[in-house]
Amino acid sequence: MRPTYDQLMKTSCTSLPLFHRAPDASALTRAKLCAAGFICFVLAACSDTAMDGYVLFSPVSGSVHLNGVVLPDARVERRYHWRWGKKSGTDETTTDKQGRFSMPEITGRSMSAWLPHEPYVTQDMNVYVSGKKYEVWGGVRRDYDTNSELAGRAIKLRIELSAEISIYGQSAGRFTIEP
Repeated sequence: MRPTYDQLMKTSCTSLPLFHRAPDASALTRAKLCAAGFICFVLAACSDTAMDGYVLFSPVSGSVHLNGVVLPDARVERRYHWRWGKKSGTDETTTDKQGRFSMPEITGRSMSAWLPHEPYVTQDMNVYVSGKKYEVWGGVRRDYDTNSELAGRAIKLRIELSAEISIYGQSAGRFTIEP
């Protein structure tokens, strides 16, 4: 016989037969494991390891020349735009007395970059000499591996400002690759 509404209102929930059953231990264990797994997933996704390591521009070094003559005090500018991380940036350096320069690796952070996506980072480099701008590097980066711009080779360039632009894989510019 089903209880009436009045009987239900006068009775506490714990006295109803539905609430007298012991909880299912295996269901509680599954719920705890799912919660623990979810917490581990979130912590892994938000960890420094998950957010670091996205190489946007590999280290670059080399020398700058004009008509075969080294150029000291030339300004070398490097720019990038990371579509996934919606991040752009610029850094620069000046060549030394032997026309040499070096720029460190640029990395990006993103809480969502661990999700499946196609990496797409545009890159370019310019050299400025006596107020004149020379475009010396341009390309698109399609992964996050160090030195992938030149198929695994370190970016050690001999930039010749008087040279025609040449294509090297996914990059193009006024340079040859130093050994």
